[in-house]
Amino acid sequence: MDVLIITAPIFLLIGLGFFAVRKGFTPPEAIPGMASFVLYFAIPAVIFSNVIRMDFTTLFDPRFIGVYASATLGSLFLGFGLAHWGMKRKSLHSAVLAVGIATPNSLFIGLPVLVQVFGEVPTVFTMAVMVENLLVVPTALILMERAANDGTSGVNWRAVGGRVLKSPLILSILAGVVVALSGVTVPVILDKMLTMLAQAAGALALFVIGGALVGMTVREVGTDTLLVSGGKLILQPALAFLVLMCVPGLDEVSRITILLLCAVPMFSIYPIIGGNYGFRRQCAATLLITTLTSFFTLTLLLSFLR
Repeated sequence: MDVLIITAPIFLLIGLGFFAVRKGFTPPEAIPGMASFVLYFAIPAVIFSNVIRMDFTTLFDPRFIGVYASATLGSLFLGFGLAHWGMKRKSLHSAVLAVGIATPNSLFIGLPVLVQVFGEVPTVFTMAVMVENLLVVPTALILMERAANDGTSGVNWRAVGGRVLKSPLILSILAGVVVALSGVTVPVILDKMLTMLAQAAGALALFVIGGALVGMTVREVGTDTLLVSGGKLILQPALAFLVLMCVPGLDEVSRITILLLCAVPMFSIYPIIGGNYGFRRQCAATLLITTLTSFFTLTLLLSFLR
């Protein structure tokens, strides 16, 4: 019952977003704007506020970064191998499936889950964001670009680099580091504004996820969907657990954060990414199935962690 107190409100908010859009209380055209607010303002406020208060000896913990990078990148390449050599899918198809396995939705689902578990945003969340945006997402984009170009070196490096450098998450981390190192004190009024933005992040992010699920169907569900959903919700956290067993010394908050972020569904733009290569409907169905299934897998995982 204690675990349901954590997971039930999260998925009720997702359901509320779905209900609001499905019944017309919230127009579907409003969802992208809400998502932009969360991505460009609310979550950067969370990250910036965390960074300026952090002990910089904990901002770059090589053990945390190593474990999280190993679990996410390991699942990316393992997922590609399972799809390409195990299921005989073509390289591009395999790359798209692998991206679904490897990319956690740490911002829209992971962050609210962590807040429910710890009562606040753990400082190590910033490191997870760094790993995803500086390492995992660029590697995933490169993998798909190379596959789309028949394994040649024809990767649009400018597009990949631009995506990283323009990321509001990376910019908020850099801004926080600059402010912290300069010794400048954030004015009280600005600090209160950042706090208000941060408080809006979790609930609105979940509402957006629910609204975005409207219109998605399960018509494209097949073995590929089962591979990606199982890979994201079972394979990746299992791989994280194995890596954690080999890296002693991480504190409990770090271990739980890694396991929970690896256990959430793939990022919400997965259908958009897949759509760029002709797999939009399949990726949308996979996102829907994975998000619904994650209620049960996250609840089960939390029951073991508590």
